[in-house]
Amino acid sequence: MALTSFTGHGAPAGLYEIVCRLLPLAWTVAYLALLRDRRRTAFAFAALAALPGLASVAQHLGGGQSALVSAFSLTTAALSWLTVLALCCGFHRDAPPARLPLASPGLVLLGTCVLMGAAMVVWPGNPDPAWAGGAPFIVGAAGWLFARFRIPERAADPALPLALAALGLSTLVERTLSLSFLAEADVPGALVTAAGVQAAVLAALAAVLAATGARGLTARRATG
Repeated sequence: MALTSFTGHGAPAGLYEIVCRLLPLAWTVAYLALLRDRRRTAFAFAALAALPGLASVAQHLGGGQSALVSAFSLTTAALSWLTVLALCCGFHRDAPPARLPLASPGLVLLGTCVLMGAAMVVWPGNPDPAWAGGAPFIVGAAGWLFARFRIPERAADPALPLALAALGLSTLVERTLSLSFLAEADVPGALVTAAGVQAAVLAALAAVLAATGARGLTARRATG
């Protein structure tokens, strides 16, 4: 079934399927390259992995798709290239080693993949690309906020909540566009309601994280 997507539809369609289905695997190579401190290699493979977003935009903008589908495609591509940009900013030659406050990067990636997979299992209807991405953010952000109140020293650096807030806003944009798409599609109302609840939780967590980071930033400036 997978191989028939690459053949029998003409060379342009086959090339498009190859780009969209195989190049995203380069995200894994980029991650492994970062673990070995191969920053240029990581950047190159991250840029390759983000190319399917551009291919999707080209297909949707030139195929007479609705404005909502085109906007969703543009947002997905923008988030992919923002990841590449963040990689350039966070892992340049003079950047300090990456660190996470609760676990190693490998464990965080593994936990995120497990949460995304579990989220898709409990989603009882049509595919929804924003559902799986929103679930690990909600769990991670809520867990960090809980740890902050239990262990106050974890909130010493305001950069983390501000970064999480930015990630939450990006996820919320994708969630909102997907919610509009689900509302127009023929899906059960319960699924649209669940997506709306997820969007509300994303917005609330992003607001709390932004306020927490701003308060920490103000306190740091006042003391130093």
